[in-house]
Amino acid sequence: SSGINAEYGHGGEANYCRNPDSSTGGPWCYTTDPNTRWEYCDIPKCSQDVDCYVDEGQNYMGTATTTEDGHTCENWPGESNNYCRNQKNSHIHKPYCWYKGYKRACRVDKCNQDCGDPRSGMLGQFMAMNTGMCMDPVGSSNAAQLQLDTCMPSHKGDHVFRMDLQGYIKNKNTNYCVNVAGDRSMSCNTKLNMFNCQPGSKTDQRWEIEWSTFDDCAFRIRNKATRMCIDAPGESEATPGKKLIQCNCENQETSDHWFYFIPAEDRMCKYTQHSGKYLSTRVDHHPTYSSLLSAQQACSRLGDHCGG
Repeated sequence: SSGINAEYGHGGEANYCRNPDSSTGGPWCYTTDPNTRWEYCDIPKCSQDVDCYVDEGQNYMGTATTTEDGHTCENWPGESNNYCRNQKNSHIHKPYCWYKGYKRACRVDKCNQDCGDPRSGMLGQFMAMNTGMCMDPVGSSNAAQLQLDTCMPSHKGDHVFRMDLQGYIKNKNTNYCVNVAGDRSMSCNTKLNMFNCQPGSKTDQRWEIEWSTFDDCAFRIRNKATRMCIDAPGESEATPGKKLIQCNCENQETSDHWFYFIPAEDRMCKYTQHSGKYLSTRVDHHPTYSSLLSAQQACSRLGDHCGG
């Protein structure tokens, strides 16, 4: 490991296969054989070459090297590679590179994200199936109402939540929980808000996920205490600022009770199976990928079993 540290600066004490010098032969490691200083690792290449980015590409580690208008990227200042990246505070909404002294957006597509399972414990956004609007607190104060609003990249705004194993849905920024306004109100049209999390069996802050029968990725969110579902009042219209309520759960596909979960974490993948397809989820001590394409790019080797 001392050789890696001296030459590349980030080898650490582990013996994992890596490719710190971007060798065309792929990942390699030093060996214990005194006659063989190093050699390439026996790692299968992905059956499908995929190169795409999630959100605005902050975690993009692909190999695109061409600007949107077809120019070959220049090397990054002080480095020997010209791969497209999106560094912090770049003010560019996708991976970019340098060309003739200017930042230029790269020719690389955004990933189609897979089905997300909110019960996984991953951070993500709850997006209404019929409107494409995201669940959003109105401000950051305690008792702030919950609404649907235009979805934003997950590193911006306060649209990101985490659902734990007990069913609490907690906002990433405020740490408040999705709450029924009123103590376990059984009334339809009761508004939802964000409130101090209240552990206990009698709370109305615990929710459960019920998958649809018509869309492998869609689900409704039912309150464990009131047995009502999160609902946007009125017709399924993409109207920013529509306040969310609880109401009697509906089964029809046209209902606005149905949501998708869009994972906001881009880490190594593990999938749970639902209706013959795999949903991204968290695995203890292992990173996970939020998108199917990112998983394929990282050689998840799930093959045709992946879906969503």
